[in-house]
Amino acid sequence: MWSDPRLTYLQDVYNITREKFGHFIFRAASGGIAQERSVRGKMEPIWNLKYQSDCPRGARLYDVAKQKGWDPKRDVDWSKRLPRTELAVNEDSFLALNIGIDHLLDEETLIELSHVEIEWTMSQILHGEQGALMLASQLVNHHRDMDGKLFLASQAMDEARHIEVFSRYLEPGRIHDIDFGVKFVIDAFLSTDNWRKQAIGMLVLVEGYALGTFAVTKEITRDPLLVDMLKFVMRDEGRHVGFGLDAIKGSVEELDEQDRQEVEDFAFALVRSVAFTRNSGGGFRDLIKMYWQHLGPRVRKELTYKELEEKMITSDLMQSFNEIVFNENLLPNLGRLGMMTDRVRPKYEEMGLDVSSYYH
Repeated sequence: MWSDPRLTYLQDVYNITREKFGHFIFRAASGGIAQERSVRGKMEPIWNLKYQSDCPRGARLYDVAKQKGWDPKRDVDWSKRLPRTELAVNEDSFLALNIGIDHLLDEETLIELSHVEIEWTMSQILHGEQGALMLASQLVNHHRDMDGKLFLASQAMDEARHIEVFSRYLEPGRIHDIDFGVKFVIDAFLSTDNWRKQAIGMLVLVEGYALGTFAVTKEITRDPLLVDMLKFVMRDEGRHVGFGLDAIKGSVEELDEQDRQEVEDFAFALVRSVAFTRNSGGGFRDLIKMYWQHLGPRVRKELTYKELEEKMITSDLMQSFNEIVFNENLLPNLGRLGMMTDRVRPKYEEMGLDVSSYYH
């Protein structure tokens, strides 16, 4: 029944959104998710009136956050920005060159496209940072440990700093609209009242995906300013993921079988929905559209939009990126949380993912 990837994606949407499924489907069909400015949700705050040290890991990371704080205005050398007249990425890591259309483009168009590609990617990161800011703020409400609340508050400050640095880097007029897939996933986290799902979504999936993107971008960009920025941001994100894994793992181990299976299925649905958006053309279409708009009439005479889409989705660079995101970030983190049980392991394997190293 679910062999069609579009149908399995709808199944994953349901598993992620549950009672809000109809709302998300309506907004998706009307094209309104990416423009929606409010998200329905309910998260009841939990007070902690003891103010005692109750989460050593959280306390330690909170101290590190205070000591390692950085200021985008003070600590980033903005004079190092790469001139817009130079190629923004290494030639062997430039998607336009990897898919074999460079002979159809003049040098000026190639250079401009390289900058726009980086700006599109960093725009999605910027939007993701705002989502992380809101999610961290919600989790402060629900986390029981005082040390955990303090760390999550420091994470909210980190996310605010990331929003500042990325929005300044993109400059006015170069921030691209949020991609449908990115917006849908973050809205689903924001609207659930299950804090474990929120924590897995933000601290494992969003932060893990971001770390993979940062690692790839830091290696391929020629912009020394962006490299310096990413070093600062990745240091913060590493703390976030570390706290998330530690905080969620103990909680997951306390769940009864039914609740545990629900969380396992939620995590799997997230992974499969991300895989769909990257590999099946179901999402990230804005990047393809952006390319199409910048390629010009000469390229459009040589290939159709569908052919361009196929080239980009199946490119070696896209496959390499997926390998880093899934096998170096998402799957290992889910394995550490004990989410790779006998029951769900075959589901990941059916997707062609090797999870033997993360088996719980």
